[in-house]
Amino acid sequence: MEEQQTNYLLTPSQIGMASLHEFYPDTSVATLCGTVVFEEKFPASLIDDAIRSVIRRHDALRIRITRVDGTYIQTISDYEDEQIEHIVLDSEEQIEEFGLKEGRRIFDTNGEKMYHFTVLDLPDRTAVCVSSSHIITDSWAYSIIVREVYSYCMAVR
Repeated sequence: MEEQQTNYLLTPSQIGMASLHEFYPDTSVATLCGTVVFEEKFPASLIDDAIRSVIRRHDALRIRITRVDGTYIQTISDYEDEQIEHIVLDSEEQIEEFGLKEGRRIFDTNGEKMYHFTVLDLPDRTAVCVSSSHIITDSWAYSIIVREVYSYCMAVR
């Protein structure tokens, strides 16, 4: 038997961000993007597990936004294991270029996921780039996400 998902109205802040999506369709106007470079080189499987752990633990990352009869509705999707993207880069300049490109990622209110993680594999370090809709995250959330990814890696290592 399929579980019924609970719908929630958006907060006033979320409505403001959703309105930006509406006013500037097909743009990244409400996309947040940040990259952190760890001083350590973590194995791919470890960093992937750490990211999946964060996604599993934080309902906010699994929020899906849709519009029903003119009203934005949010639901929290069940956790689904996903493949984490890895890109090999050689320099800080390439990280910056990638971040600028990733910051233009478009997240829509069409019921799809509103975040994306990319692991940037450097010769001697690991970096994680997080992009998401401002509807589901803010700068504070980014600091929590990064701290939890790093803590997981250090604890399991």
